[in-house]
Amino acid sequence: MVRKAAVIGAGIMGSRYAALFAKNHRTELVAVCDLDVERATQNAEPFGAAVYGDYREMFEKESLDLVYIATPDPYHRAPVIAAAEAGVNILVEKPLATTVEDALAMWEAVKKAGVKAEVNFSNRWNPPFVVSKQVLDSGEIGEVVSINARLNSSILTPTKRLPWAAQSTVAWFLHTHSIDLATWLTNKRAVSVYAVGVKKKLVSVGVDTYDSIHAVLRYEDGSDAIFEANWILPEGMAGPVDFKYEVMCTEGALYMDTHDQMIHKVTSVKRTHETTLSWTAARMDAYLDMLGQDRPPAASFPDGVENTKILVALHRSLETNAVENL
Repeated sequence: MVRKAAVIGAGIMGSRYAALFAKNHRTELVAVCDLDVERATQNAEPFGAAVYGDYREMFEKESLDLVYIATPDPYHRAPVIAAAEAGVNILVEKPLATTVEDALAMWEAVKKAGVKAEVNFSNRWNPPFVVSKQVLDSGEIGEVVSINARLNSSILTPTKRLPWAAQSTVAWFLHTHSIDLATWLTNKRAVSVYAVGVKKKLVSVGVDTYDSIHAVLRYEDGSDAIFEANWILPEGMAGPVDFKYEVMCTEGALYMDTHDQMIHKVTSVKRTHETTLSWTAARMDAYLDMLGQDRPPAASFPDGVENTKILVALHRSLETNAVENL
């Protein structure tokens, strides 16, 4: 079955998914929508797709099976609810929302409409984390004691690639990945968060948001995790992202580094598992499998709600300079 797909938001991720939908044998890209019609046109015309500046008009005129929503971080609610009410299945970019109210409203709309919906926590399909999940679920290296994660990106991201960066933060944009991975890898619920942040470099170049945010989460079993994210790595970085993730367990440890796309599993014998660089297509295929095989969502809206609750508390901690309970 070929599913008719559309994209709302033709930015970094929207352009990537438009091309994926156009090239995948299981999907047909029928429309691209963006407030910037010229940008929508650039992503639609090469594939013969329709162009829209208003997603409401698109839902009225097109017969769609699914829509990928990649609007800026604070603006997912309206298009998600419109898609649900139109009976269209949804894949929405992370974070699900920047307020708990918006996250819950979207989840209620999806439940009411009965559509299938996932949040694009794409790193759940990133090969080092896929293998790490398998190792942790096997019990081979015992119980998780602590996590140390660093996800930083080039200053080009908030200054050149995201014109709306001042309406978001490095936590909404990057911590959302790291924190979701901790929840997914460990199956543990966070109970508190403490965060500190710095505003210096980006403010000086006219982008009023945090350069960096560090956060400490405590989980229900007493384990903890430290998360680092910054948006000011130098432009000369070999790649736009520096992502390192360490999981300490009672019987071993996992060390992941997406710069070299390797996972180094350390027990009594050191072993290395080689992986590949790109996993975006694998993530989309998993979503299509969920639609076609009646599987439960692999990155559900309740997962997105929980992630939003943690991040809202994190930002509250930045303001109060105190530990915030969840």
